[in-house]
Amino acid sequence: MPKNLTKSYKKECFKFLDNLRASGECNMFGACTYLVDDFNLDKKDAVSCLQEWMNTKREEQLQENFELAN
Repeated sequence: MPKNLTKSYKKECFKFLDNLRASGECNMFGACTYLVDDFNLDKKDAVSCLQEWMNTKREEQLQENFELAN
């Protein structure tokens, strides 16, 4: 994650991405454009933020699957 994004700003971005995903408005691989437009991030920072959000979601899913299996 870029150093210029504070934890609170990143939290806002992640909440936005959660809501965007729930809305079904776009494929999440296209969400960078939304981060650029709505959060004034440059493309590199938007990609980095989206990647971190996706990694977080993957980890949450793995944890949920593990808990269901046990």
